[in-house]
Amino acid sequence: MSGTTLARSNIYPTDEDLFIAYSESLPIISSTPSILKSSNSLSPEERDSHPAPPAFIVHSDISKTHTYADDQIIPWRKLHAKQRIEESALQSSLTSSNVMKFLVKYNRWPIIITSSIIISFLAIFLDWSSTWLNDIKYGYCETNIFDVRESCGAEKWHFYGSGRSSILLGILKLMLITLVSIVLALIGLFISKTSFWISKSGISELKMIILGHVNNEFLQPSIIVKKFIALIFICSCGGLLVGYEGPLIHISCGVISFVIEKFSSSSIFFQSLNNEAIKREIISIGFVIGISLAFGAPIGGLLFSIENLRLGTRVNTLAWNGFVCSSIATFILVEIHPFKRISINEAFKVDIANGWILFETLPYVFVGLVCGLLSLLFCKLHMKLIDIRAKFKTYDAMPKIIYKLINNSFAEISLLVLITHLLTYPLEFSPLTLNNILSTLFYDCDENLPNGHNLSIFQYQNKLFALAYFFVVLFFLSNYSYCLDIPGGMLLPSLTIGATLGRIIGELVQIIQIKSGSNIFLQCYEENKKCVSPGSYAIVGAASFFAGFTNTSVAAVVIVFELTGAVTYLIPLMLGVVISKTVVDIFGYKGFDELWLMKISKTYLSPELTETMSLSQFSEVPISDAIGDYDPHILYVDDVLLTVKELSEKLESVYDENNGGNISNDGFVLLTNRFNCNLVGWINFNDLSQILKSSNFESERLVSFMTTSNEMKNDNIIELDSSIVPSNEIIKVNAEYSLLSAYELMNRMLITNIFVCSDQRDGSGFKGILRMADLAKLIKK
Repeated sequence: MSGTTLARSNIYPTDEDLFIAYSESLPIISSTPSILKSSNSLSPEERDSHPAPPAFIVHSDISKTHTYADDQIIPWRKLHAKQRIEESALQSSLTSSNVMKFLVKYNRWPIIITSSIIISFLAIFLDWSSTWLNDIKYGYCETNIFDVRESCGAEKWHFYGSGRSSILLGILKLMLITLVSIVLALIGLFISKTSFWISKSGISELKMIILGHVNNEFLQPSIIVKKFIALIFICSCGGLLVGYEGPLIHISCGVISFVIEKFSSSSIFFQSLNNEAIKREIISIGFVIGISLAFGAPIGGLLFSIENLRLGTRVNTLAWNGFVCSSIATFILVEIHPFKRISINEAFKVDIANGWILFETLPYVFVGLVCGLLSLLFCKLHMKLIDIRAKFKTYDAMPKIIYKLINNSFAEISLLVLITHLLTYPLEFSPLTLNNILSTLFYDCDENLPNGHNLSIFQYQNKLFALAYFFVVLFFLSNYSYCLDIPGGMLLPSLTIGATLGRIIGELVQIIQIKSGSNIFLQCYEENKKCVSPGSYAIVGAASFFAGFTNTSVAAVVIVFELTGAVTYLIPLMLGVVISKTVVDIFGYKGFDELWLMKISKTYLSPELTETMSLSQFSEVPISDAIGDYDPHILYVDDVLLTVKELSEKLESVYDENNGGNISNDGFVLLTNRFNCNLVGWINFNDLSQILKSSNFESERLVSFMTTSNEMKNDNIIELDSSIVPSNEIIKVNAEYSLLSAYELMNRMLITNIFVCSDQRDGSGFKGILRMADLAKLIKK
């Protein structure tokens, strides 16, 4: 199949079509390297049927202990082929038992259902513990000290020092609350410092892993446990305006990865799942479970995953498995949660009596427009803050105190918590969590909220000023909070920012309605009632800002709809999201996590650049103009055979040349000889290194990348021909192939290297390689 044909097709690494398209020359993958029987160990009959003893043959996948290097992209096709072979062999061995065959065929379900149950209980404990630690700073429940404020009830909740009122007492309370918050934040930061992968939400890294990139540490149980504990302290401190929704996705995927390993090592029925390609398909279900539990929205969580993850035809599996598991997990969350009134579904329940009138279409459109623009500003501001902080950490021309403060993460987080408490304490709703604040914004002022949360925000005579002040504080401080190396997410803050902005606009529209005698409000004016519900604008604002922030559309509508149950306002909800998403698309901005990926990854190719690139001169550049910067490492297979020692030294020199740089997806190009540069194959550096290290070959033994003839075979030659990627499996193009087509090819099929040859059919006249890292670098420029 030619490179042009592939570039135009819509094939993904796990598609059946991709497997069929390259079915010729698929290597047989053995689980362990094997040495064929020597002549001494053969029976007389076997000896007669076997020729001279062959060379040592190393098979394709090295061994079960083979590990991929960090940032290496897994060979999807080979791993799926391996899974099919192993599953078919297991099915054949169970000819007498239909029950056993059934267990093998549906071996994923016990894993994902077990994981769903575990994750739901973890989510419940995370919500309760972080909320209780936050509430206990301000007061306690007189009937049960372990009750949170929401489940205790306003009449039974006792605030410290509630019987007295003085300026001195207020200052003392602020100092004590701030001190406790700083201690909680420092504990969370201390735990986070033990590993880089504990910080942030982890959504960007998970998208890369599910895409096929390798990160050997990210889903380790130790990372997940530490992140879970640190997240409790960070979310409960109250001075860091981040949420636990994003990190919960990371925790969910870590749990499901752990369960896969335990099941696959304990029973023969699950051994076929111990496969990096299959693991990623199941981990994507953990992504659905995590986001569903974060908001109590199983359908919204599924749609969010589909919109954010590049799955190809794997979406068909994810749709059913993900929906069932997220429904199970959400059911457990709702039914077993110890304080249901602040479990996600109930906390965001909206019951607004007034419907919306036609005139409000324009304000709803305005909410979507403003939220779309501000979501762009929010993302751009965050990327700018990241650059500024990185610059200040290495810039020593500033005052010494400031320089030391910025480079001391413990001092920085303490100062941020202090500033946050000083700014929010006058508003008198610092005791509320972001969940409580969001639910309060969804209600109208005259409605009876549980525990009187409406009084804590809307008791001011100038509500607009209080809301505007809180919006500015939340917009900037939540943005900066996510710059710190702590676990936390921005999904809940983005909803709260949008809800606050929408609420401000809603309050303005309501003032216009009350004071206006216009015909459009005539019925409301004559009957002296309110037709405008500010809470509905908060709902539209939350969905609109969330849509712009995450670059989603349907998922944003469904998640907020499931949170609120606001059926009456479904049309305004969709209208605001459409406007916001359109604004984001017009400016060409991607979602927040997409921007993070493009910033931190050297090999990530955004899936949505094709249209932009096709309109630029980039589409006219031939691939030959982009391969000059990389000098590939070449081995000539017809030359004198290398010894194990010489090949190991070549590998060491490659790593030394790159000085620790990322060459996980690079390897040796195998050509026939120096005069006839015909492409024979390619072998990854990491794979070759593991072969040489794991097999303990003698240093003087010879290595061949070709199958030697029977006359030439001897026990001193190590044949690696079955471990290389042969020429007929390599993607080859000619020098005139466009960079835009190369981008489409790499982006859709996860091809890490495209080989440029004079003749793309037989690989003659090798000219160079375009690597994914090189193309990503060109696009960023």
